[in-house]
Amino acid sequence: TYHGRSDMQSMQMLAQLSDLAHMLHAAPEVLARVRAGDTELPVGHPFTLAFHAFLSRHGHRGPKEIDIAAPRWREQPGMLLKILADTPPHTQDGIHGAFLAERDTLNGHLKPWQRWLTSRLANRISHYIALRENTRHQHVFAFDQMRQRVLEIEQTLLSESVLSTPGDIFYLYADEITQLLNSELNPTAAHDLIRARRRERQLLAQQGYAETINVADAETGTETVGDSYAGHTLLTGLCASPGSVEGTARVIFDPGHAHSLQPGDILVAPYSDPAWTPLFVRAAGAIIANGSFLSHAGTVARELHLPCLVDVADCTQRISDGQRLRLNASAGTVELL
Repeated sequence: TYHGRSDMQSMQMLAQLSDLAHMLHAAPEVLARVRAGDTELPVGHPFTLAFHAFLSRHGHRGPKEIDIAAPRWREQPGMLLKILADTPPHTQDGIHGAFLAERDTLNGHLKPWQRWLTSRLANRISHYIALRENTRHQHVFAFDQMRQRVLEIEQTLLSESVLSTPGDIFYLYADEITQLLNSELNPTAAHDLIRARRRERQLLAQQGYAETINVADAETGTETVGDSYAGHTLLTGLCASPGSVEGTARVIFDPGHAHSLQPGDILVAPYSDPAWTPLFVRAAGAIIANGSFLSHAGTVARELHLPCLVDVADCTQRISDGQRLRLNASAGTVELL
């Protein structure tokens, strides 16, 4: 239903990432430099020009992009280069052809008026799904603009020795930053606030977090994270993209570790954002701890016809890296073999 929209920003970005991967892998000398950790690309090289053009349009995106303290691809292009180096070139021609074949099969079972109505409804649904996904692109752009302004202020405070460490400014509230700029807040008091909040954040990070919210068993009031089925553990979640596949689980917590995901593996991740998108191309299926069927993971998986299950509680803890899985996204289950 949602496949093939040329106006969806996420898929435009994926198509451009695919083109960049093709260009990089077609230039062995540049690929070798990137894999060696060299972020200084050769001046005037076609890949260099295309890469910078991509950053000018999508450089405001990156891992954990709704957190204004998180760096963007534009600021740290090395992390995007690493993803491209680990991303095998691919094409969506076969995927789109399969979609058209499935649509023709469906139409063959419908009467003319039913085909018209189905097509009309599908186009409307597709339009609003794309609209929702594109608003995320624009919202993240606003977050990036906010981050750039905060970084400018931080440079001023660092140059005046009011702050001593880059990144400290993100532990202050907006009114406290203003007070610090206007000398209404003592730098020593600001440092005390920063240290206290940094310690608090470290403690909260150690406690972990709930992977699902308000997902409880109707009778017991407890979250359902696993069951037994034919002697195997069965996890459940929401179907974001239908289909079933059996393969090896690859538990990844950072998209920078994309090299560990081999073609045919099933991606298991705590969440998904645009930095994870290239991994979906290589995976045979995806199991995501956080998100809904309208999340970024679901949108990309549907476009790629990739079985995807989201809101799978504790999946990154209950599934071991390298474990054999049977993912039935259509049924909303993951069987640990």
